[in-house]
Amino acid sequence: ISTKVQDQRSHLIRFGMLALGFRPK
Repeated sequence: ISTKVQDQRSHLIRFGMLALGFRPK
């Protein structure tokens, strides 16, 4: 398992959280 993959996953999660905050239900 590469650390780069984990880093990308962290970035995706952060992006998702931001999108959720920016676009509340």
